[in-house]
Amino acid sequence: MPDPDPAKVLCIGLGGLGVIAAWTLQRNGSDVTAIIRSDYERVKTSGYTIHSLDEGQTVNYVPTRFYNSIEQVKGPFDYIVVTTKVIPKNDGSDVWDLIGNSTELLKEDKTTGIVLIENGIGIESYWNNVRSKAVLLSGTSYISSTNTKAEVKQYGTDNIKFGLFQGENEPHSSKVLDRFIDMYKTKSNKVVKDENVQHSRWKKLLYNAVYNTICCLVDLDVGRLYELKDSLDIVNNLILPLMKEVQFVANQDLRFHESNDLVTDEDVKQMEMLTAKFDAPNFYAPSMLMDLRNSRAIELEIILGNILKIYDQTGGKNRHAEVPYLNLLYIQLSLVQYRISLTK
Repeated sequence: MPDPDPAKVLCIGLGGLGVIAAWTLQRNGSDVTAIIRSDYERVKTSGYTIHSLDEGQTVNYVPTRFYNSIEQVKGPFDYIVVTTKVIPKNDGSDVWDLIGNSTELLKEDKTTGIVLIENGIGIESYWNNVRSKAVLLSGTSYISSTNTKAEVKQYGTDNIKFGLFQGENEPHSSKVLDRFIDMYKTKSNKVVKDENVQHSRWKKLLYNAVYNTICCLVDLDVGRLYELKDSLDIVNNLILPLMKEVQFVANQDLRFHESNDLVTDEDVKQMEMLTAKFDAPNFYAPSMLMDLRNSRAIELEIILGNILKIYDQTGGKNRHAEVPYLNLLYIQLSLVQYRISLTK
């Protein structure tokens, strides 16, 4: 629904997901400022071309205003939507440092909503220096979309959950969340209020810690992976065993934090079925595979490394015995990450 009081929104990270998010907010009436880096000159010349599955058409999109660095931006903003890769540099240039140290971007009354539509588990810990100055929101997205040289292809419905990270208990936090949900809803997307962010993020890892990682390791998209479904029984020999290990660690963590929600066997079954139904026929290349093919660092720690850390922290005793697939995959992808670093 269009917001009668247009919100000022800063969007950082305009990949496939980020462009869809910025476009959705802007056509619903928000005043959108975007940080565009690799596609800046292309967008300046001709904008983005979006092949929208939800709208059933191809559209041209240009943000209300856009810059190629955050230092050029003037705030403050009602919301900052972050869809960047979570790969810490620890040199002061990470997005959480740039926002936390800025006197321009956040509202003085501490009601700016920072919306993290990003992969992984434990990502909120990087924002500890900002949490006293803003409201931290989680976005768990199930869209499948890619951005190649400012051409965005959407393969799956924009299905997304927004919720409050644990610890966001200020009286105004729920209002900030509810307003953003209203700003993002359209007739064609599916937007849900997330009552248990940690549980939702674990369920998403059934995909990212499995398909994202396997596709990256072997340099094959989801469709090519499923071509081996019969000859190698890839689902039963690799995909489901990995999912079951993610489920095991997820429920160990959720029980540790006394959650009433657990990742179920049906969740595992549904994730495999939906991936086979939607991503495989489109030969979808997950984000880690795209990063590999473009010689960019992969989101190894927040997608896979943090799962193993949480396993250790919540009572895990033997990685080799209880999570052997995850442990081996992490070691293998650490070697891939090292190989990528040698190309820089």
